[in-house]
Amino acid sequence: MKAVQIICNREIARALTDTIRRTILMVLREKPMTQTQLAEEMGLSKAALNHHLKILQQYGLVSLVKKEEESHGIVQKFFAANSYLLLYDFNALPKDIVSYFYPAILERATGIISMLSMSNQALLRDHKLANFITKSLSTYLIEAAAPYVDIEIDYGDEGITYEIYTRAIQTLLREKLGIMAST
Repeated sequence: MKAVQIICNREIARALTDTIRRTILMVLREKPMTQTQLAEEMGLSKAALNHHLKILQQYGLVSLVKKEEESHGIVQKFFAANSYLLLYDFNALPKDIVSYFYPAILERATGIISMLSMSNQALLRDHKLANFITKSLSTYLIEAAAPYVDIEIDYGDEGITYEIYTRAIQTLLREKLGIMAST
């Protein structure tokens, strides 16, 4: 599977506004699964799962990766996510889609500020930092992820996510230090 897919297509992003589809992708990035396994894992009917899988396949987010014929003649089809990490390019997407994902950006920014404040309590009171991180994180993540787009990784390789976020946060910190020095 690809390490990263950067979502800049409006239709793909719109399809991913559905939380069930995003959850399916998260489950399938760990290992390939049959529709039955996935439906049981998620507590969905096979019909509902089939609907969402078709949409994910239509946009190239999920693929049929293997077929196994069982002894009684039934063919099991295994599906997998095509990319481990999906990042949204908010500079390329319409505002209505960006606003849908804004709470997740704000949550990430809050997490980053909380982590940074462990060594510097003044950061908790710096509202400019929160605004800066919230507005900039997506851009820095896209920049950090770009070199990973064509890299193939194994299922469940969470390390790639940490690498990308670490690079993005390092850039954020350099940018923040530059802003502090100029004000």
